[in-house]
Parts: sequence; structure tokens; C-alpha cells
Amino acid sequence: MNRTLSNLYVIDSGARSGAYNMQFDSALAQQFFSEKIQRLLQSERAAVVRFYAWSPFAITIGYNQNIDEIDVAACQKRGIDVVRRPTGGRAIFHAGELTYSVVMNLCGASPSALYKEIHLALEAGLQRLGVSGKFQKSSPNFRQRYQSAEAVPCFTASARNEYEVQGKKLIGSAQRRLGEVLLQHGSILLTQEHKALVDFLKEQHPETRAAIRRALEEKTLSISEVLPKTPTYSDLVHAMKRGFEQTWNLPMQPLSVVDFEQAFDFAG
Repeated sequence: MNRTLSNLYVIDSGARSGAYNMQFDSALAQQFFSEKIQRLLQSERAAVVRFYAWSPFAITIGYNQNIDEIDVAACQKRGIDVVRRPTGGRAIFHAGELTYSVVMNLCGASPSALYKEIHLALEAGLQRLGVSGKFQKSSPNFRQRYQSAEAVPCFTASARNEYEVQGKKLIGSAQRRLGEVLLQHGSILLTQEHKALVDFLKEQHPETRAAIRRALEEKTLSISEVLPKTPTYSDLVHAMKRGFEQTWNLPMQPLSVVDFEQAFDFAG
């Protein structure tokens, strides 16, 4: 880890709405160097790791993704939020998962280097639970891939340095740089519920829908499919905290989500 990082903080905000989760990540990244936030962090060279879930379940789409690819009416009928992420990538159905976000000062490091370092911390957390995998060494041509209707889901392709288990994607992450601040967040698949995304796509061609279902089956894997007993949300958060501390060699100091809401003037 970049040794110029001085403070490492953790927030466990539990299950929140889609709008809350994305607005929180955005607000923290945009206001990271503000006086109110720096008063909480006590250093510009800090990183904040947040763990959270989704209530109700939600579909997020990438910053530049066309929302018309999602059947919003079907989502509303089922009580599922649809929100846009501040980061890129494709659609994700957030159900049985642990979501993480990291907002930090780049401290002179490149976003690509930090992408790998964050995934090393996640790997260390998963290993504590008995999950072992390896990092993807290459990336597909995403620009070309996104032109296909079958590429609507995020989890059907792995980028370089993303973590795979048994050759399948278990963590999906996305990044955005705002000046000297990095925002990275992603989903750690706990169950197979993410595969229901295909039920909420506007794509009606039977062969294309079948191809999307097949890709989600063949290219994704959840912790519940690897371990004999599925860990709880709390178990997973605890393991991930230890993974960050082990990898970054810094203690994780807890922070209150309420303090940040007041600093943002944000009630969610």
C-alpha cells in the first residue's frame, strides 16, 4: 500500500436505499477536502471504506449507460430502486451482496495501482472466510463489448486486476477520479440473487435474453456457491475490515454515518 496514507476509517451504514447509497458515495468524494469532512478525518491523506447493503433491492446503471435498457416499470412494480452510479460500467442488480466503497486521497498513486491494492485487501478478507481465487490479468475491449445487447449486465466480463474465483467473477468494481480524490465501489456477491437482473431488462428477444442468462450462469460466482455455509452480512464486514488492515498495515478507525450526513447536510 502507498505508505503516505496516514489514516484509514470505516463506516458500516447497513441497508439503505439506492438513492442514499449513490448520493453518499458521491457526496463524500466531491466534498472530501472540505473543512467539515477534514475535521472528521483529521488528515488529507486519509481513506474511508464504507460497507453497505440495499433496502429495497436496487438496480444501478453505469454513469453513461442508457436507462432505456432497463424495464423501469417492472422494477417499480416489484419495489426495486433504479439509480445511476457516479462511476462507469454496466447494470448490476444489488440483492444478496455486500457492497463496499473506498474514497481516498490518491496520495500520488495512480487509479489503476489503487484498483489493484483495493482488490488485494478484498482478497485478504475473502481468504479469512476460506475463499481463494486469483486476479484477472487482462481486460476485454469494453468499448466494443458495450455495443452488444448481451453486455448490459456488469458481471459478464472481468477487467484487469479484478478478483475471480474458479475462473468466475465474484467481485465487480468501478472507479472514478475527481481531481486528487478516488472513488471506487463494488459488489461482493454473497448469493445468486444478482442473476435476476435479466428479469428487469427491456431486451425481449428470446435468444438474447437466453444468452444473458447463460453468461451470468457461466461467468459469475457467489460466496454461497463456494463455502458450505453462507456467511452473514456481519461476518463478511468483519472479514473485510481485517483484510484492509492486514493489506494496508493501518488500523481501521470507526466513524459514524450520522457525522457524515451532518457534514454533507444530507439526510438521505
